[in-house]
Amino acid sequence: MEKQVPFYKNPIFLRYRVLVDELNERLIGQQFAKERLAIHVAEHEFGLFQKVGAPRVLLLVGPTGSGKTELCRSLAEVLGAKMTSVNASELSHTSFHGQQIANLVATLVVPNEERKSEKDEKEDEEGIPNELRLLGKLLELQAASATANSGLRKARGVMVIDEIDKVTFLPEEERKASQAQERHNFALQSMLLPLFEGGKMRTSGHGGGESNLEIDTSELLVIASGAFEAQRFKDVVGSRDEGAVTFQHGHWGAIQHGDLIRFGFLEELVGRIRTIIPLERWSDAELQALLKKQVDNAEWRILGYRVVPEDSVLEKLAEHASNLRLGARGANVIFETIKHHVYAQIQGIEIDDQQRAIVLTQAYTDKHWTL
Repeated sequence: MEKQVPFYKNPIFLRYRVLVDELNERLIGQQFAKERLAIHVAEHEFGLFQKVGAPRVLLLVGPTGSGKTELCRSLAEVLGAKMTSVNASELSHTSFHGQQIANLVATLVVPNEERKSEKDEKEDEEGIPNELRLLGKLLELQAASATANSGLRKARGVMVIDEIDKVTFLPEEERKASQAQERHNFALQSMLLPLFEGGKMRTSGHGGGESNLEIDTSELLVIASGAFEAQRFKDVVGSRDEGAVTFQHGHWGAIQHGDLIRFGFLEELVGRIRTIIPLERWSDAELQALLKKQVDNAEWRILGYRVVPEDSVLEKLAEHASNLRLGARGANVIFETIKHHVYAQIQGIEIDDQQRAIVLTQAYTDKHWTL
């Protein structure tokens, strides 16, 4: 009788916990998005969605600066995987049979199956007669040779299609002056479909890549993302549920698969999206924590000097970052303004040459950062 594993000791659940913990170490906020992402990735790693045509694509939706790209980058770092990112609006619909996409996927191709470590090989070979061990290695070499000769390569890593909301199209009866752009977007979505399906793709070799390379994308983690900030997206959600659009959460948390079709996505494309993960606007507390993390990690440096705000200063800077409505990018805008003030020798900024620190005092923020 097969031994039953307790739910919270299941390898997939344990992997989920590890992923969440490691993402939390790298990113502040967006806890819901990190947890949903970790569930999908843990299940993906155990091969739950590698059947061709099974819904497997993640869609990240959220306002500009909410951390969609950084979340993908941190995930790739946690997985120790390569990541390729492309803006959907920059793709050309004229590429023959989607070979532009295939050539991008080719950057994530694994040339050969990674060999096991000597330790793992020794453990696997314990108790196996020499004849069988040699036969096993011979079969491995033959399989590798057959794969190489067939031209089939596996792609592994993270493939991000950003700004996918920029390639939506309107129903034909609603198209006006932008008919050419609408046809362009329709063609681009059709071109993305093989990647979303997780089947095989073939490269053309244009752009410096290897030609006529057949790629298996079933193990590729595909993530699409978009801000979906245009008013027509909000109108679609609001027309279905008037109470779904709020100031803090916007309309992103209420987006459903059916809305994506009404937004202007092909039904076949939407059918390959496994889950929609919303990211919210950053709260003042999260922005303050982000600023503090950047200060503590000495990320804010000017000519080798650390920027050190007094305790009461961070709260006021976080309020300004929140008013910019740029999310995490607001912190960069704040830093650039501070840099200008340092160079301009604004009063209230103290330079400590001995500690090589630039101290932002309460007097400085009271005068120059008043809301």
